[in-house]
Amino acid sequence: MVDFSELKKFELLSKWSDGDLKEFIKYFDEKEYKTNEIIVNEQSVGQEVYLIITGKVRIEREAMGSDQTLKILEKGEFFGEMSLFDNYPRSATVRCFDSSKLLILSKDSYEKMRTKNMKLALQFSEMIIKTLSLRLRQTNKNLEILSLWLI
Repeated sequence: MVDFSELKKFELLSKWSDGDLKEFIKYFDEKEYKTNEIIVNEQSVGQEVYLIITGKVRIEREAMGSDQTLKILEKGEFFGEMSLFDNYPRSATVRCFDSSKLLILSKDSYEKMRTKNMKLALQFSEMIIKTLSLRLRQTNKNLEILSLWLI
């Protein structure tokens, strides 16, 4: 099992206390993926968030008949967070870019965390909100740049 100190690599978890991290990691399962292995499929139903402990993953979508890379995520980043809060299909495929070790938090485990340790669940939710906000701001910038090319 991954040691709780590995979570310090996540910028948004780096200021959490050791006690909070020790408790937090108890809600996760660990899984290793091989290069090119698909972790989640676009349009599939999912209810897990993934934290990258080692390796890299590629976020991709099919466009014009081929897979297009949207982003490469590395250790210390996470994906799949929207599935904890909505019941919509996955918005992209995530493929293992390099052999990777991931921590997986299911929706059921998140609900247990909310029941047993609301403070921890709130801290995690705030981390997700901050990340979604940053991603939305970057998307807005990208759309602004793209719109200038289309004029």
